Amino acid sequence: MQARVFVGGDKASVGKSSVCLGLLGCLLKEYQPHELGYIKPVTQSTADTLIAKFCHSKGISYRHIGPVVFYKGFTREFLSGATVHTTESLISDIQRAVDEIAYGKRVVVIDGVGYPSVGSICGISNAVVAKSTKSSVLLVGKSGVGDAIDSYNLCATYFLAHQVPVIGAVFNKFQSTGFYSLSNCKPSIERWFEAQPPDNNNQQQKCYGSLPLFEGFGEENEACSTNSKPVKGEVRSVGLSEHEGKAAVEWAELFAQHVNVGAIVKDAVGSHTQ
Repeated sequence: MQARVFVGGDKASVGKSSVCLGLLGCLLKEYQPHELGYIKPVTQSTADTLIAKFCHSKGISYRHIGPVVFYKGFTREFLSGATVHTTESLISDIQRAVDEIAYGKRVVVIDGVGYPSVGSICGISNAVVAKSTKSSVLLVGKSGVGDAIDSYNLCATYFLAHQVPVIGAVFNKFQSTGFYSLSNCKPSIERWFEAQPPDNNNQQQKCYGSLPLFEGFGEENEACSTNSKPVKGEVRSVGLSEHEGKAAVEWAELFAQHVNVGAIVKDAVGSHTQ
């Protein structure tokens, strides 16, 4: 059965796309490239991303732009009726794009945008996208303990309110030393998850891992907002530089050390068979 993993987070730049990259890098050790897919169905940017370049270089089917792009002024045009789009047509476009990428694949990674309710003004929040694409949600959390878990609960509750299965989380960007270091925070986070009962979907949410801060990417590996409408048919460079290739390999190795990728895939499948 196909696994569809929707990667969400509590804010922009928490590391959603980096986690998607880590997942795919690890999955390549167990699957062939043609068995994997990546898509960011709703985005705020039309720029090339490291994960798009990675997928292109590895032969993984991908779509990193759209079909929905929240360019500057999109929501005002939508609300005023100055666009041909409706909530229903946007959802249909998203479903079609995800199904096209997912065809014949064993694992599909779906990259969320911003925080859970982004897009709700147009009726296409992350929760609506995850539900309409029959995906299981993996949340990317911030470092720390109290704020990290509280933020996770807020995000998970939003998805659960839309009847979307949340399998758990990966926490990201921990410092190597100090009170909020990975070694100091990880046991408390895991202890909290182990103490939780199944949620209202009878899903036992899990902490699949906690990641140290990784600076190998240089510039932030998350798409930023765009001020212009996407240009239909625009061709972009998708070359992976030597530095980017090395960083992607290092990140995948680090990811494999700290995150249980096999359990994520297994639980994503299981959450839709209960």
